[in-house]
Amino acid sequence: NDHYTGDVKQQSEVRDGENVKGEYSLREADGGWRHVTYVADYNGFRANVHRTPGQHGHGHGHGHH
Repeated sequence: NDHYTGDVKQQSEVRDGENVKGEYSLREADGGWRHVTYVADYNGFRANVHRTPGQHGHGHGHGHH
């Protein structure tokens, strides 16, 4: 975490020989979170990304009639 820039992230990684599993999360500019899990092994590198929206939703409080 960088309190000067506001950069917030978490990460962890486990290695077993040539196999690596890990994950990381980071706070995006809109306040949402991006969470990535990944595996690197003899099948290559594979990642799954999940995003949680931030507080600045689109159109909230600005309804059209």
